Amino acid sequence: MYPASGATLLVAEFLDESAYDPSYIFKKPSFFSEAGLSSYNPPSSAVKVVGPFKPDGGELEAELDIQYAMSTARGAKFVYWTTTRYVRETGLNSTRKTAVRRR
Repeated sequence: MYPASGATLLVAEFLDESAYDPSYIFKKPSFFSEAGLSSYNPPSSAVKVVGPFKPDGGELEAELDIQYAMSTARGAKFVYWTTTRYVRETGLNSTRKTAVRRR
């Protein structure tokens, strides 16, 4: 099934929490090589960031989210979306087409 070209995978962070640290995700040896994916070395630019982005080296859950997403959907486009709102507000606004605006 690889590559997952044509797919987009979104990881979201709510309530203005801190985000993953790109320097940790893409450092050497990387999560990907440690997981047996030595030929898969995506650049940090492979993740499109939307919203307020506050990298924090202590945000392990966010780092694992993006690492596992990228390792299981190799070839997909990746979006890391952050918002200052609660998940319910974000969902309600997205149905009104105001949460994410196309540029």
